[in-house]
Amino acid sequence: DFTLGGNHLSHLKTLDLSGTTGLNKNAIEVITKNAPGLTELNIGGTFPLLRYTSNSSRELNQSVCKLKQLRSLYLNDNGFTSLPHCFNFDSFPFLDILDLSANYLNTLTLKFSSLNVSKLWFRGNFLGTEITEHQHSVPISNNSGRSRKSLHAVFEGLCYLEELDLSGNRIIGMLSISICSKFMKKLDLSNNMISSLSVDGFVGAIREFRLHGNRLSTLFFLENFTNLKNLDVSVNQLISGPFFPSACADKLVSLNLSTNKILQN
Repeated sequence: DFTLGGNHLSHLKTLDLSGTTGLNKNAIEVITKNAPGLTELNIGGTFPLLRYTSNSSRELNQSVCKLKQLRSLYLNDNGFTSLPHCFNFDSFPFLDILDLSANYLNTLTLKFSSLNVSKLWFRGNFLGTEITEHQHSVPISNNSGRSRKSLHAVFEGLCYLEELDLSGNRIIGMLSISICSKFMKKLDLSNNMISSLSVDGFVGAIREFRLHGNRLSTLFFLENFTNLKNLDVSVNQLISGPFFPSACADKLVSLNLSTNKILQN
């Protein structure tokens, strides 16, 4: 078993175990016991075997909630299907950077939205699907109750976000979101199946918006994105212009329209 050499590392602030395969999820209990003062923990790709175990054993170990000094937490590329109920501001009052990319998460609770993180990376999860007991993914409408609550927890709950990555979450159809964070600078909704998008709230600070690999046919939802500098709408279903309002175009520095079926008027 992982023991950190049997020592109580009370002064340890940073621990990187990314890619250290072979550990079981109880290693988190050892970490919290031996290094309670951690401010940065990286266990990305540490538990790949969880992808092949039953659902009941794939929740992130709740012992992680004892690390109350954490500012950066990397949980990417594991097999987690859910987060413990303690995963909220009370457990992580200083958490700023959170990487949950490439797991099997398809639900976020309103308690999750109490976090004050500025960077949330949630790429390659399943907010737009239901995961069956046989591990098949079934597409759902983003307007379903569960999906709507999860998206609400992110966009309307996390009001200190500066960077959000929800790419590759199989979000289907029309997506209507309201952004509560007036600090948001970078938003990534790439590689979903979004056909129509409605965005309101604090969008004026967004500088970079990635929408690669969706099904969008118009970009008029960008009307209030008055400070947008970098826009990627490649691999969509844009056919003919004008594509977006002039208020949005005024400050664009980089525009990617590749792999659309654009017809010249």
